[in-house]
Amino acid sequence: MTPSELARKYVRAALVEAARGPVDRDATLRAIISEVVHVFLETKPLPEVQRELRDAADHADPAEDFTFMRP
Repeated sequence: MTPSELARKYVRAALVEAARGPVDRDATLRAIISEVVHVFLETKPLPEVQRELRDAADHADPAEDFTFMRP
């Protein structure tokens, strides 16, 4: 299982559980993001975590081709 598959599995499971609650879907997703940031900050400095978040946001458009850098 890849890291992306593992993450997708648990996010989907959290959303299914939230829907049974009922717990707000957007609030659940925000809580997941907050928890990811919290865990990242246990081992990475704030500027590095901020770069990770900006990179994820910059590549969030599914219609946009991903640009690869060549060495």
